[in-house]
Amino acid sequence: MLSCLVPPSISDPPVDTTVSQGDTVTIRCVAHGAPNPVISWIKDSVHLSDDNVHYDVSSSGTLTIRDVSKGDEGRYRCAARNSVGSVSTQMRLTVRGEDFIN
Repeated sequence: MLSCLVPPSISDPPVDTTVSQGDTVTIRCVAHGAPNPVISWIKDSVHLSDDNVHYDVSSSGTLTIRDVSKGDEGRYRCAARNSVGSVSTQMRLTVRGEDFIN
């Protein structure tokens, strides 16, 4: 029996998103391949992990950011990797905030 090895491809890439400070945002990144690729998220060269309660990276590749702040603004990269190869794509998160304090 032949095994079929397929490098990852991103079928549902993340899109540029604008949110308000304090919101929760969910950003999808769906990849396919054989074996199934592992998806990771990178912001400013730092891998985001579940160790930080601010971020949640699901096994399906969805990134959730809770209580968004201006510090979360920037470019995020979704990377999919398996034993055959890797692929990545980027999106930009823009955070709307108050210009003044009430």
